Amino acid sequence: MKIVSLNDRETDVKNADAFLLIADSALGRNGRPFFVPEEYAPYECMAAVAFRITRLGKSIPERFAHRYHDSGSPALMFRSIYASKQDTPSPAYYSFDSAVIAGEEAKEGDEVVWSLKNNDCEVKARISGLLPKLHRGIAAYSQMNMLRMGDMILIPVATLEAEVTPEMEFRADCGGKELLKVRTK
Repeated sequence: MKIVSLNDRETDVKNADAFLLIADSALGRNGRPFFVPEEYAPYECMAAVAFRITRLGKSIPERFAHRYHDSGSPALMFRSIYASKQDTPSPAYYSFDSAVIAGEEAKEGDEVVWSLKNNDCEVKARISGLLPKLHRGIAAYSQMNMLRMGDMILIPVATLEAEVTPEMEFRADCGGKELLKVRTK
């Protein structure tokens, strides 16, 4: 299984630098606590949408990319703040235990709201609005690499504006239903 993050910078997705490969061991479970690492501190949290690949494919044209993924799940990506300040960040900044946590699946037209408890920080995104970027990313990534069932593609939506510290609670809700909940320790 691979976890591929499309770069959060507005770059041409045909450029190889537009992808971050994250170790599969970085995938954490929804509802479990996230232990803030001491190394490479401070950390930030990004709201993202995770799409799971459902078919094997290589050199997938953009117009057929919709056949290769499920609907999206809200996700959180934790990374060292130093990662966003470098052009080519070290994998140690974003590829550690529980660095990526995906929630339950949402429907394509749903609007997902990520929030940080005890903070006015809130991010909204409609999953269907991210599909063109996802399809361009699938087409570009599959030109060089094989996509397999179970791989995950992450599309960062926005950074939740707060330094990650212990005793924080991150959530993602959709239509009053909680899809993702993570507490930090």
